[in-house]
Amino acid sequence: MTNTPHDIAVELDGVPFIGRYIVRGNAVVVTSEFGIKSAEIDDVPPDTLARSILREMVKEG
Repeated sequence: MTNTPHDIAVELDGVPFIGRYIVRGNAVVVTSEFGIKSAEIDDVPPDTLARSILREMVKEG
């Protein structure tokens, strides 16, 4: 996978939130209105991990 940004979206309490992620080495980097957060890729597909990170970012808001 390249450093091409991918759009993602999650819905919490009926409210949609959007973000973008890129894969950098063995990490996923997510950006949104809530900031930037990254995590190492393990056995989870990058898009699934990115949505999970975005959910965390929204909850931490």
